[in-house]
Amino acid sequence: MCSIVKKVFFIFFIVGQGYCANVLYIHGVLSPSHHIWNRALAKGLADAGHNVTFISTDPPKGNTKNLHYIELEGSYENLEEIMSLKDGHGEFNILDYAKESEGSKINAARILSDYCTMSCEAIFNSKNGIQKILSYPNDFKFDIIVQDFTCGSCLLPLAHKFNYPSIVGVSAFLNPPYTPFLIGGNKYPAYVPHYLLQYKPPMTFFQRFYNFLIYTVEDLSFEYELYPGLEKTVRKNLNFKDLPPLKEIEHKTKLLLLNSDHAIDYPEPLQPNMVLVGGLQITEPKELPADIKKFVESGKKGTVLMSLGTNILSNLLGDAILTSILKTFESLPEYNFIWKFESEPHELPIKPSKNVMVSKFLPQNDLLAHPNLKAFITHAGGLSTQESLWYGKPMVGIPFIDDQYRTIEKCVTMGVGIKLEIAKLNVDIFRKAIKEAIENPSYTKNAQKISKLFQDKPKKPLETAVWWIEYVLRNPDAPIYKSPTLELGFLASNNYDIYLVIIACLHIIGFSIRAAYLKIFSKKSTEKVKKN
Repeated sequence: MCSIVKKVFFIFFIVGQGYCANVLYIHGVLSPSHHIWNRALAKGLADAGHNVTFISTDPPKGNTKNLHYIELEGSYENLEEIMSLKDGHGEFNILDYAKESEGSKINAARILSDYCTMSCEAIFNSKNGIQKILSYPNDFKFDIIVQDFTCGSCLLPLAHKFNYPSIVGVSAFLNPPYTPFLIGGNKYPAYVPHYLLQYKPPMTFFQRFYNFLIYTVEDLSFEYELYPGLEKTVRKNLNFKDLPPLKEIEHKTKLLLLNSDHAIDYPEPLQPNMVLVGGLQITEPKELPADIKKFVESGKKGTVLMSLGTNILSNLLGDAILTSILKTFESLPEYNFIWKFESEPHELPIKPSKNVMVSKFLPQNDLLAHPNLKAFITHAGGLSTQESLWYGKPMVGIPFIDDQYRTIEKCVTMGVGIKLEIAKLNVDIFRKAIKEAIENPSYTKNAQKISKLFQDKPKKPLETAVWWIEYVLRNPDAPIYKSPTLELGFLASNNYDIYLVIIACLHIIGFSIRAAYLKIFSKKSTEKVKKN
């Protein structure tokens, strides 16, 4: 009898600890891959029993209990129109953006601010979605706001409308260098390469100097371009009474969840309210569709997956590059190649060989988990790289934009990947890289070693992310949320004011010594002249 009572008490105790919260989840990043990551977290919160209102630039995919979409319809089309009008070059092409950002890293550090400002304008041009969330009564109780801050906090003023529930910031963009704008803290350009640079620690003096310069340019761009641009757009579209500056609202952020992991990225010190949950989008692998499974398992020496992500569309590469890719695959008949190609197969410049399967959509996670999948040809995006390393698969990386260059450079350093340049891609170079990645056992061995480190955690990344959001719900006033650097400011938090005082004191001491020496020397000279 006592044991039954204890069990009943235990059940009620567990239920009592549960807290079904109303969550407002803001995803305003115009990138399908970022949506994949954010939707995984939103779904994780919904599966944990929370009621999630998910504002997203991407349409809903499937139905999930407790997950309610508000789609910012037409955001992508709005952005393309805004960017095309700004550039004056007609239709926007991401490969043109890639070439522009690759040409000048200093310019690329400023491009993000410009892009985010235009994204905010595109989001507010999505009238139905914006009006739907604005139609909620001001006293509607959201217990917590989760917002993707990667492209700025365009919709974070909704926190003002809903009387400032706790705010958690999230980003699928690794550990962005601009996190101090939200929660304070410092970045470390002396030994953490900026995501735009292909450096690796320890950096030379000139690399550290240029790295510091890129960090500084991006900070100044945020301060004097992004925030003023966002403020202008927000105040134009949101008529909220007594709305404080956007930065003031951002500083209410209590916790950051970042898509990074020490096993696969460069290590750096973290504040207690910065939590790494890299790979939370990775799910338990499912059985492959019958046709894909048959093709993958029919590769004589294995199968290779090729996907350039959601932003770099393969059909934009041009006939010459596409032909080189297909001829490379044909020259390796012992392997099968399965390629995510966004157009119809008949639009390819040449007919694919029998060892090639092309498809507009592929279950990437499940393919990478398959034992007959031997390597991954990738754009080296953050999510794809994580999934490849989670399952211990070596990579051939062809970077195009932003963090992809640093990511593949890190993979090369770890011995799990080979880097190629799209502009120099030909059959000989491509075939050699693929064979090296598969047939040199060190790449697979190293990838499996990283996989073990990546997975060796007390909880899976998604479970960790949900736990920490619930921690904020349970402990809205925990002392770990407030960094003193927010009050100290940039100079004081880095001790630059002390360095300046020390330098000034040394100059004063040096000047005093010099003046005293000159006075004594002048006096002796005068006495010597008098004696003569």
